[in-house]
Amino acid sequence: MTAPRFGFLLLLAAAAVGCGMNPVSTRRAPPVEQSSTSPASTPEVLVKSPYAATLSTDRGDVRVVFYSDAEKTASNFVDLAVGNKTWTDPGTGQPVQRPYYDGTVIHRIMPDLLIQGGMSAVSKSTAAATGPGYQFEDERRASRKFDKPGLVAMASSGPNSNGGQFFITLSPLPWLDGKHVIFGEVAKGLEVVREISRLKRDDDDRPLEPVTLRQVRIDYR
Repeated sequence: MTAPRFGFLLLLAAAAVGCGMNPVSTRRAPPVEQSSTSPASTPEVLVKSPYAATLSTDRGDVRVVFYSDAEKTASNFVDLAVGNKTWTDPGTGQPVQRPYYDGTVIHRIMPDLLIQGGMSAVSKSTAAATGPGYQFEDERRASRKFDKPGLVAMASSGPNSNGGQFFITLSPLPWLDGKHVIFGEVAKGLEVVREISRLKRDDDDRPLEPVTLRQVRIDYR
């Protein structure tokens, strides 16, 4: 099974056509202007939740807070992170219950646009992408817009195909509005995400130098 590209390259190509860019290659797109400010704040009623996450990578830490109105999606991420949820080990085909994200890699990067992670660890050095072995439905999929950097959303291969893969944005991505569940935002460490997005990559947008998600720590607030 290939990595969920969530129709991204086709949609980005469509956006490129509208901007007069070459629709065949998105690699030459001019970088999105960097903002010197933090992501726009979200009303507290929407971000307040019982937990937050620190994504520790070998490039630095990224702090994520979750949206309370995407509780099911955020809970799936948290349960996978701490090992509360059973998932299928793609190496053995057996159900396991251990932290899912620890030791995985960031497997897709697009400069100043996004980074993507959440393939199960056994696949981190291959072209094949795997998830936790289950899928679940979208949650309030059209309630938020990709209108700022630092949003955390589920990567999927179509409606109701969420699993364990996620992406973090570095620019507004309006062509993705209504297509992916946004369940949190970066509270600290957006510069780490941007640095990762700018690493050298291959033709499949995989970093040439692996970026490991060493651990996801969950804080219950």
